[in-house]
Amino acid sequence: MSGTSGMLRGGALVAALSFIGGCSAGTTGDTTNTIVTVDSVQGISGLAAQAGDELFSDVCDNQGATPPNCTVANDSVQVNLTARPKEQLRASGQLNDVVFDRYRVTYVRADGRNLPGVDVPYSFDGATNFTVPLNGNSSKSFSVVRQQEKLQPPLANLRFGGGAIVFSAIAQIDLYGRDVAGRPIAVRAVLNVTFGDF
Repeated sequence: MSGTSGMLRGGALVAALSFIGGCSAGTTGDTTNTIVTVDSVQGISGLAAQAGDELFSDVCDNQGATPPNCTVANDSVQVNLTARPKEQLRASGQLNDVVFDRYRVTYVRADGRNLPGVDVPYSFDGATNFTVPLNGNSSKSFSVVRQQEKLQPPLANLRFGGGAIVFSAIAQIDLYGRDVAGRPIAVRAVLNVTFGDF
């Protein structure tokens, strides 16, 4: 009897590992014949519309205003992506083009203080819709710091020189999509962000 139960436990373990492996392949894009790479990332600050390799996020545009009045605006990011085939012999056809339809922004700090709503803004998901053709590239812009993040802690605490004055974080931007054949793929872009009342 112990031999039978041991076989059953072993079979269950193999099945569990196979399931985990399948989930992992779906999130890393190992099932596709396409590799998507991030060529460049640029932050675009809200009202100033200034672009750069690092984003300076103004939590409160208070020019000509007195506390507690100010204007808040979304900050954006522009991501440039390129798609290449994993295997050159299977590189033909539009089935290997990748369509991205969702992204997630998560903020992390180098000092390990990463409690959402206290140390960093909350993570959020957004919808997008663009195609990166195989052996081609594509650019897309979308929000990386939303207005609502600037209206609540910890960003609201920086208004008019409050709190720690400024702090920096890394915005991790995970893009999710599928190739035209329906196989899932994900890619991550990162952007340095400095928050403050500039």
